[in-house]
Amino acid sequence: ELYPYIENNYRIDSTDRCFFGHSLGGLLGSHILVEQPQLFNRYIIGSPSYWWDNKEIVKRLSSKSYLATDSIKAIYTFIGGKEGIHITNLKEFDSILVKKINKNIKFQEHIFQDEIHQSVVPAAFSTAVKFVYKK
Repeated sequence: ELYPYIENNYRIDSTDRCFFGHSLGGLLGSHILVEQPQLFNRYIIGSPSYWWDNKEIVKRLSSKSYLATDSIKAIYTFIGGKEGIHITNLKEFDSILVKKINKNIKFQEHIFQDEIHQSVVPAAFSTAVKFVYKK
């Protein structure tokens, strides 16, 4: 019901949707990417909470043979360099992801070395948007 509301009330390009999520929002974006990747054309996933439910999303991604990602143009993941074990979790998810997606998808993982969980969003925002929309 959200898409029709937005399409009826705002001037948008309904054929080009971008997801941006950080922390638990990054986990949500990862869930959508794994289960219904066609919902968005571009994904920006920041500091995702992959620790949730004993890394259940990583296990679910691992169990897939591939992801139906034909409509996806770009995926950008980011995390702060001072986020400890969460960096390892992101790298684990991303390494599995790149093996399961279409090779034509632009993909980038970025670690912002001097940032923590709260400060990484403003540091990453413009870089992420530029990456996913760059021709």
